[in-house]
Amino acid sequence: MGGTVEIAYGTPFLLSLNLSKELTAIVWLAGPISGLIVQPIIGAISDTSTFRMGRRRPFILMGGVLVLASLVCISYSKELASLSGPSDPDSIARRTVIIAITSFYTLDFSLNAVQASCRSLIVDSFCMEQQELVNAFSSNMGNITNVFGYFTGYVDLVKYLPSFLGGGTTQMKALCNIGIIVFVVSIAVTCLTVKETRYSHPLPIRAASEDDGRLPIGRFRRSKRAFTETAKYIWTSARQIPLPIKRICHVQFFAWLGWFPFLIYSSTWVSGLYNQEHPEAKTSGNWAEGTRAGSFALLIYAIVAMVAGFVFPWLTTRRYLSMKNVYTGSHLIYGVTMVTSYWIRSVVGATVAIGIVGISWACSMWIPFALVGEYLYNENNKKDTTNDANSVPPAGADGDLQETKSISSSMSETEKSVVPPNDSGTVVIEIKSLETQSEPIKSELENTGMALGVVNIFVVLPQFLVALIAALIFMIRQKYVDQAVSSDQAAIPTGDNDVVGVAWVLEFGSWMAFVAALLSRRVIEV
Repeated sequence: MGGTVEIAYGTPFLLSLNLSKELTAIVWLAGPISGLIVQPIIGAISDTSTFRMGRRRPFILMGGVLVLASLVCISYSKELASLSGPSDPDSIARRTVIIAITSFYTLDFSLNAVQASCRSLIVDSFCMEQQELVNAFSSNMGNITNVFGYFTGYVDLVKYLPSFLGGGTTQMKALCNIGIIVFVVSIAVTCLTVKETRYSHPLPIRAASEDDGRLPIGRFRRSKRAFTETAKYIWTSARQIPLPIKRICHVQFFAWLGWFPFLIYSSTWVSGLYNQEHPEAKTSGNWAEGTRAGSFALLIYAIVAMVAGFVFPWLTTRRYLSMKNVYTGSHLIYGVTMVTSYWIRSVVGATVAIGIVGISWACSMWIPFALVGEYLYNENNKKDTTNDANSVPPAGADGDLQETKSISSSMSETEKSVVPPNDSGTVVIEIKSLETQSEPIKSELENTGMALGVVNIFVVLPQFLVALIAALIFMIRQKYVDQAVSSDQAAIPTGDNDVVGVAWVLEFGSWMAFVAALLSRRVIEV
């Protein structure tokens, strides 16, 4: 719900604070920065966290608190600005912008922490055969939330809500208050119903007591990773990513080059078209009228995505369609639809186009993570089978000695030393490699958070490019508009009413979707 608030009302809200389109493009660098930093780090840390309540839930809760704080600051940004300094209008306006931008950055960072932990929790909790179904269910829950969020954004909340929820104030404040309630309920259900087992660091060998006749072996002690070790771990994991996941990452990179223009500017596009059709609605106090038109278009899009999210998993689980073919088709649908954005000049046409794109969104939120989850769980099962076969000790009187030899031979990269016999005449083997060994010893399943974090890097990196490309496109468009106005050419739309620049950005996204469709043919299904 927090993401819905950001997508539906973020850009129009910033524009209402007199930020230019070029600056809003820079503001939305918060998304890729947070995704690039937060998701891999949270994934790496949570993979080895030993909290009593589990590996993922503590990070869900900590991120959730920050999400709530940022939503409160966004909704009350003007009030906070009025209380924090001089009361002249210009100073209040500047502080409002600073508070709003800071809050949006905090919202992006905290949402990424929650999202990373929830996705890792899915892979941790379900077997490979259930990954496709569970990821589809997760995607559908997101689509249902989007339907609710965009519907509330479309309704005149100021008119219908009670005052304690933001009624009688502003649409943005009311929407944030509803978002807070939905988010708290969702996080509470997740944390209270999902069962996590407390994680213990894996010990390659188990110390035995001196009384049971076994050879005493020093315990494997693990120190906490320093920040530099975590960064090195992330870098190494990104470079050594398996081929099936690597190909999904390539598709994700170009797919999200196409998606980010839509996610950031679709409501602005519809709002601009609405203002062109209803110039009387574009007043300083009535900017929400056009934004509600954008929310209605996104509501249709969310409904279509919800329906597609139920239909396509049903078809793929029954083998009527393959996930690979559906994945390719979703990119083609997005590309063909958005390539027409330049020629669309009505709110109805834009609403239809945005609704069709809901089919592609449902597939993008489900298929990549289902493929990655199936691969990770399949690899983990292979590793568990191998470990079980190797861990069976041979029978007979020499069982303990053979077990010790097996342990010793399996530690080819571990530094070992033999300490002189103790008083009982028993040889003790010390293991010193934990402090110096650079690569952690973990199974594929324990690396789930890290693997999904690496995949997410290829999702967020495109937004850096999109932000820069969008800013450049808007600058070029504004220069053209300025020249046209100065040369007394025929009147052309300016300011928020000018949707041509936004259409150019959407057009760029459509061509990136075609590239993603081509690359999706190389995806390897497990």
